[in-house]
Amino acid sequence: MQYTLTNYVYAGLVLDGYGFRKGCHEGLITKEIYDQVQALLAERRSRKPGRAKATIPWPLLGLVYCGSCGRPLSTHTIRRGSVVYRYYRCRSAAGGREPCKGVLVRAHEIESAVLQAAGLEQCGLTSKEEEAAFQSAIRRVVFEADTGRIQIEFRPGVNSPAASLA
Repeated sequence: MQYTLTNYVYAGLVLDGYGFRKGCHEGLITKEIYDQVQALLAERRSRKPGRAKATIPWPLLGLVYCGSCGRPLSTHTIRRGSVVYRYYRCRSAAGGREPCKGVLVRAHEIESAVLQAAGLEQCGLTSKEEEAAFQSAIRRVVFEADTGRIQIEFRPGVNSPAASLA
């Protein structure tokens, strides 16, 4: 019964590119009943319908580059049950080039290494302001997959990001 009362087709409606409109078929329920049911359901909702967007932190987004081809690393997640594993990976094949093989690094590893190099491994980034200041201090981070080496370039005039965040 709930399916019938909540399905717009049973109210004689069809969905086009602009919303609902009256269809060529006669509805099993009236449009008024359909609208009343939709209003009741909207009142009872405790959150917006649909999937909640998870906000995954990516403090080095746009700053990490592939040591092989020089292109930016993109973000990548893998879900195993309720656990989300975060990675940065090379997407060199996206521009028609030969793909860089095995350029995938755990986000925690590269972020920890950069924080350590910046002298922030003890306190971490605890606010959006600190994260923004940290990102503005770094020019680029180059990850070389073959050696696992990380090269960090700070912006001119920045001696230590830790000093600017203290």
